[in-house]
Amino acid sequence: MSLFSSLGSSGDALGVFQRAFDVVQNNINNSTTPGFASQSLNLIAKPFDLTSGWPAAWRPAVSSALAMNTLKREVRRQVQLLGRYRCRRRHLRLVELF
Repeated sequence: MSLFSSLGSSGDALGVFQRAFDVVQNNINNSTTPGFASQSLNLIAKPFDLTSGWPAAWRPAVSSALAMNTLKREVRRQVQLLGRYRCRRRHLRLVELF
């Protein structure tokens, strides 16, 4: 194993753990927000590959709860936009009457 592959693997692992800390920070910051659903990030160890010489590393697992939270957030954003444009439409109809 070369020095660069070790550094690359370590950098990847640090990036994944940083994402885990970001999820925890998001949970703490938004815990008092109405409708808040906590998020989690599951970590899965990748196996050591002897044929390529790449060391084992960590990778984030796709969490169904995280995916569902992302979908809920997008639906909430779309509903807010819909309300905004409906309000603008009402105002524009009043202007068109004059």
